[in-house]
Amino acid sequence: MKKIVLFFIVAAAITSLISCNKVEQDMFSCYSTVTFKTQADGTLFLEVDDTTAIIPVNYTTYPFKGYPEKRGVVTYLTDFSTTKSVPGYKRTFDVTLTQMDTVYTKNPVASTGSAEGDDALYGKDKVGVYLSGFPHTTVEDGYLFLSFSFLAGGSILHDINLVTGVNPDDPYEVELRHNAHSDAPMYQYDSSVNFYLKDLPDTKGETVDLTLKWT
Repeated sequence: MKKIVLFFIVAAAITSLISCNKVEQDMFSCYSTVTFKTQADGTLFLEVDDTTAIIPVNYTTYPFKGYPEKRGVVTYLTDFSTTKSVPGYKRTFDVTLTQMDTVYTKNPVASTGSAEGDDALYGKDKVGVYLSGFPHTTVEDGYLFLSFSFLAGGSILHDINLVTGVNPDDPYEVELRHNAHSDAPMYQYDSSVNFYLKDLPDTKGETVDLTLKWT
């Protein structure tokens, strides 16, 4: 069993997954995990963290009807200048989106109250967690973004779950569970997932440790 500790404030961003490379004299190509949101007038913007928003100049309409917000990974070009502001964000800048993709988002699940019960219900197969590079595991915007790898034969669907309530003394200790459903471990696959953290106890603005455990 491995574990890492991430700093966490409920409903606020602590770490931001953003990486930039200079491609021209004053232009940068960047990669970031974001939350797709809209302003009061319906204009699209992307939240990088709770103080930073980016405004796509080549997309103005929110593309995900029926969903109030969506998580995703985007690439974009920017010189970090801005022509507009977004209420509630201290830092904004204009970008040109060159690629965007949504990331599957799901709710955590509750522990059965025992490791044996969690093994039976959620599985105990091995899973790898990326802690560096892009994209890697991070906490932001009230979500836990996980980039992970697993072994599979390619024909059976696997389950990945974030289990809460595994430690009665620490509600901020969670466990990543992988159920391969007896699939043959033949090839390595990489994937990403977001888990909502907004149902964890409110930290009332204080920074706490979120402990992630996995096998």
